Formats: sequence, C-alpha cells, structure tokens
Amino acid sequence: MVRLRILLYLIALASFSVAEPILQVAGSVDGFRNNDVYANANDQIVLLCVVHKSLSKSELSYVRWVDERGNDVCKEHVQDLQSRCAWTQQAGWPAWSLNATVFSPISLTCKFAQQRHEGWNVTVKVYTRHPEHLDDPTIELNETSSIPIEFHCPLDRRGKSVRWFHDGKQLESSDHVNLFENGTLYIPKGSIKDCGVYMCQVASDRRSAVFQVRGKATIIDKYHGSKNFMEGDNAEINCHVYGHPLPKIIWKQDDNNLTTFDNRVYTMADKGVPNAILVLKDLRFDDRALYTCIAVNEIGWDESAVLLRVKDKLAALWPFLGILVEVVILMSIIFFFEKRRMKKEQQELQAMPEHSVLLIEQCQKEEAASRRAKRAGLLEGQYRSGKGEKNSENTGNSAK
Repeated sequence: MVRLRILLYLIALASFSVAEPILQVAGSVDGFRNNDVYANANDQIVLLCVVHKSLSKSELSYVRWVDERGNDVCKEHVQDLQSRCAWTQQAGWPAWSLNATVFSPISLTCKFAQQRHEGWNVTVKVYTRHPEHLDDPTIELNETSSIPIEFHCPLDRRGKSVRWFHDGKQLESSDHVNLFENGTLYIPKGSIKDCGVYMCQVASDRRSAVFQVRGKATIIDKYHGSKNFMEGDNAEINCHVYGHPLPKIIWKQDDNNLTTFDNRVYTMADKGVPNAILVLKDLRFDDRALYTCIAVNEIGWDESAVLLRVKDKLAALWPFLGILVEVVILMSIIFFFEKRRMKKEQQELQAMPEHSVLLIEQCQKEEAASRRAKRAGLLEGQYRSGKGEKNSENTGNSAK
C-alpha cells in the first residue's frame, strides 16, 4: 500500500510538471514567440522568468539568468549585452526580470541553480538585426487574405546555403513554401496562418535578416454550441490563435475575467501563443459556464465562446433506475391485488353454511353419476349396433 501511494504521488508530480512548467518565460517584445526574441541591434528588451511554484526567499535566490557559457548575466559582465535584474510580479507569481540591451545574437537560460531541478530550465534565443537591414519589408494580412509572400535574403552568402526560419522553426521546401538557391522565400498563397517573424541565416554565420508578416489576431476552428463532460473529467479548451504581433489571450468565465489560476485550473501555451489552452482538472458542477477566449493584438481582436456542461457521473444510470422502480411498483400492485382476491375467496368459502356445502357435494356426486350413466348408455348402443350388423351378415350368407 505504501509503495502504491508513492507511485501515485510520483505519477501526479510528473503529470503536474509536464502540464505546467515551473519556470516560464514571458517577453515585452513583439517578436517574442516560441521562446525566440527578434530585436534590432542595440534594442532594449525585457524578459521575465516567472516561477510557477511557491518558494521561499532563500529558494528563489537560486533562480538565475545565464548565457551559453553559464555566466550569470545579472552579476557578471557579458560581451553581447548590458543588463540589470530585479524581482517583480507576473499574474501573482514571482518573476526574475531581465532588462537588457542586446548587441548581437545570444542564448539566455533561466535556470534553477540546483542540479536536481535541471528539468525546470528554459532557454530563450535572442536574434538581432543589423543596421543595414533595418528597412526589411513588412507584409500585412487580414483574416481573409490569400496573397503571395516573397522575401529575399540580403546577406552575403559567399556560395553558402541560406536557411529560413518561421517563428524559430526551420523551413523546408514544400507545396506551401518554396525556397530557392538564390536565397528567396516564396509563398504563393499566404494566409493568416503565415503571420509571424521570418529570418534568414547563412550557414555558420551568426548574422541574420528578419522580416515580418503582420496580421490581426484571428481565432480559427471556433467552437459552436457546447461541450459535455462528466463530473471528475479533465477538460481542455483550445483557442487556435494566429496573428502578429503576438496576440495576448484573455479568458472569461461567463462575464468574469479568469485571473486566478491554481493546480486545478490553469493555462498553457499553444503554437508559441501563451495562455492559448485553458485546462480544468477534476471538473465540478460549479465549473459549468460559458468560457470565452479573447485574442488581442495592436491590429485587431477576435473571440470564441463555448458552453461547458458538467454532468453527473450517474446521469446515464438514472433512466435505467427509473424503469426498474416502475417495474417493481407494478409487480407490487399486481401481487397485492392477487393476494387480496385469494383471501376474499377463502373468506367466502369459510362463510358458507354447512348444508350448502353438503348440497354442493351432492350436486357434484349426481353430476358424476350422470356422466357414468351416459357413458354406459353409449357403450350399450354401440354393442347393439354391432350385434345387428352381425345378424344381417348371417342372414345374407343363408340366402346364398
């Protein structure tokens, strides 16, 4: 039993750590998505390492911002940036804020400086545009756009191949995206899903050129009607959001903003969009409500709503129990009236006078005698009929 409890505890702990990371990074930069930051050289950026766990002050002192070499950028001088750090609050959780001026690309990691908690670490890649590429074109889409998107990488390739990235993910040529050897990216039919930051890099070179495809915050695959769950189930409501600059998500429960989250009700990122998934564990009846996802960026906004219904675990059993009760009641009524009828007949028999009983017995005897007489007469008739036929046969034989 003890081993089973320990195993269940470890499983619960593992599921919690997967569902909601302890350390999460937020940014104040429009190009922040998928833990990648796109900024101009010498720009100032703010990164927040949010600690989603109740820790003491001494434990919080282990939270650090470090570079690729493991240097604490809040305490040591780092070549690629100037920084200062301070504790602040983000949605009620403590956050280690990094305010930095970046000069060149750099990777920064928010880590908990204890070996047993290495799984908490989260890394952010900062890409910088050089001054000669500050006038890179920007394309703007709306939710119904279907226009071609074309970018040319301005970097000196010197015979080397060019890699293209979309929101931090490397692109490959496909039916949707065409990549050419001359460093050109071409999308014949660009849609709202193609919004975001595009970056080209020459192999083995830290330099990059950044392009933007802007679009209004748009929710696709919206919910219609309601979703039904059983009491105790886990529910996920996904807000499929696209757009650039990165949309911000607001969740509402009926007419109230959802601002308080815990281990049972919390949000997760989806496709690089923070808070795009609302998770409700161990559903209760008071979770029944109209949940609305509102996505907003500086170009526009969109919303999607779904009614979440919570049913009793025994909801499917109630009709069967109702039928069973009806059958039991009906059988009880039949049994009651049948027993009452039999009791009444028995009382009537007991109440009859003795001579009436004798009369009935005599009638029964006379009826039996009558049946015997009729049977005897029938046999005698058959006998006589057979004898007459025999005499007729004898007379005929004599005549011959």
